[in-house]
Amino acid sequence: YVPERNDYMNSTYFDEIYHPRTAYEYLHGLRVYEWTHPPFGKWLISLGISAYGMTPFGWRFVGVLFGVFMIPAIYFFAKFLFKKNVLSAAVCTMFTFDFMHYAQSRLATVDTYITFFVILMYMFMFKYITTNYNDKNQEKDFRKNLIWLALSGISMGLGVASKWPGVYAGIGLAVIFFTFVGVRFLEFIGIKNKAPKKMSADERFIKDNFKQMTLKTFAACVVFFVIIPIGIYLASYALVFESYAKYYDGYDYNFIEIVLKNQEAMYNYHSSLESSHPYSAAWWQWPFNMRPMFYYSAETLDKLKQGISSFGNPIVWFCGFFAALYCAFKAVKKKSSTAAFIFVGYIAQYLPWILVSRTTYAYHYFPCVPFLVLALGEAFKDIASIIRHSTSNKAVFGKNFGGFVIPYTPVVVFSIVAVILFFVFLPVLTGTPIPYEYAEKLRWMKGWQLVI
Repeated sequence: YVPERNDYMNSTYFDEIYHPRTAYEYLHGLRVYEWTHPPFGKWLISLGISAYGMTPFGWRFVGVLFGVFMIPAIYFFAKFLFKKNVLSAAVCTMFTFDFMHYAQSRLATVDTYITFFVILMYMFMFKYITTNYNDKNQEKDFRKNLIWLALSGISMGLGVASKWPGVYAGIGLAVIFFTFVGVRFLEFIGIKNKAPKKMSADERFIKDNFKQMTLKTFAACVVFFVIIPIGIYLASYALVFESYAKYYDGYDYNFIEIVLKNQEAMYNYHSSLESSHPYSAAWWQWPFNMRPMFYYSAETLDKLKQGISSFGNPIVWFCGFFAALYCAFKAVKKKSSTAAFIFVGYIAQYLPWILVSRTTYAYHYFPCVPFLVLALGEAFKDIASIIRHSTSNKAVFGKNFGGFVIPYTPVVVFSIVAVILFFVFLPVLTGTPIPYEYAEKLRWMKGWQLVI
C-alpha cells in the first residue's frame, strides 16, 4: 500500500525518526541507532510496536496510554494535597486539557514517560511526608510508611532510566525529604534537654526513638533512592544489551563498560550540542508560551493547511506561573508546607535548565506542567476560603449554597475556559486540516508558527 501523500498518520514526524526506529532495533537485537537518552522510554515504545507492528499506531500506543495514566495520577495527587473533590477535579481538568499534555502524549518520544514518573515520585513523596516517625501513635506504621518512600524511589529510577532530567526531579525530592527530617530533628532538639519528669509520653517517645528511627530512615533511603534506581537503570540496559553491544564493537566490552561508555557519550553529546533549530525556545520563554515547538506542517490535496505544535494552554500556563510564585510567597510568609512542596516540585524541574547551554525547546517544560496545575489548585483553594468566610456572601446566599457552590465558582469557570481554549486550538495540536485564515487567527503571539 502506497499512500497518496505522506503525513503524520502514516509516517514519522520530529524525533519519531529516531525513537521508534531504535525501539524496533531493540526488539530485533539490531545495532542501536539513537543512544542519546537512556533505554527505558524507547523500550516502552517497543512494547507498542511488538503488539501492533511498526506502524504509527504501534509506536505511539504506549505514549498515549501513559498520557491517559497521567490523568488519574494528577487527580489523586491533587486529592492528597487539597482533600477536596471539586479542586481535584478542576486540577485534573486543567491538566487533561493542557495543549502540551495532549500533543506530547501523541508523539512517540520519551518526554511523556519522564513526566508521568515525575508525577508519581512526587505524589508518593508527599504521602510519605504526611507521616511522622516522631509520633508515638504511628510507631506501628513505621515500616508501612516506608512503602511510600520505596514507591517514590522506584518512580525516580524509572524516570531517570527514561530521560536524564529525572535527576532534576530527584534533587527536588532530596530537598523535600531533608526538610522533613529537619523538622523531626527540631522536634527532638526542642525536648532533648527537658527534665524527664516534665516530659509527656509523646516527648519521651521522641527522645528515646528519634536517633534510631532517623538512622533506619536514612538506611531505607540509601536502598530506595540509590541502590534500587541504579538497579533499574542498569536493568534498562540489560533489556536491550544486544543492540548496545553491537553498537560498541560487538562483544569486545563487558556490560558495565558498555553502560559507562554510553553515559560518557550521552554527556558529551548534550554538553557540547550547539546545533540551532528554527523553533527552539530559551528557558525564560517557556512559561509565557513565547515560542511553541512546531513539529509538523503540510498541505492537503484540497489546499487546506495542517500543523502540529506543542505549547501550553495559555490560561493554564500564564496563570499557573504566577500561581507557582504565589506558592513560593505563601511558603515563606505563611509557612505553608503544601505550598512549599508544590513550589519545590516546580522549581526542581525548571531551575536546572537555566544552567544548560545547549539548544532547548518548549517541551522541556513539560515536567513542570503538573506543578503549574497544582499551584493553581492551591491558589483557588485560598480564593474559595476567602469567599467562604465572606460575611456578605453568607448573608446573601445562605450557609449551604454560599458555603459551597459560590466559593468554587472561580475555579469551575477557569476550568471551563481552559476546556474551551483546548477545543479552539485542537486543530493545530493534531494536524487537522483547516483553512490558513483560521490558523492565523490563533496566532496570538509573534513567535507562534502554527502552519506554513
